[in-house]
Amino acid sequence: MSKVYIITYDLNAPGQKYNEVIETIKTTLSTGVWCSFWKSSYVFRSNLTPTEMMSCLNPLLDSDDRVFICELNENYNGSLPSEGWDYIKQSIFH
Repeated sequence: MSKVYIITYDLNAPGQKYNEVIETIKTTLSTGVWCSFWKSSYVFRSNLTPTEMMSCLNPLLDSDDRVFICELNENYNGSLPSEGWDYIKQSIFH
């Protein structure tokens, strides 16, 4: 059964593989259910563990890059557009 995660990252060196990291999050880490209302963060559903996710990302990262992956629950709040909250409620936490 898939779980909900948040990933946030900083790719620090010039010429980083931003597009590859983003595509990996969207297509490999997630089940296809994801959202991003931030520059370097995604909320998504995944069947992988955080350790498995990092194994997928490590080939794209340099030693000075930073990544944080954490499982989320439905105890959340923040400031998003209403369509963002609708998507999170209906697709992420369904």
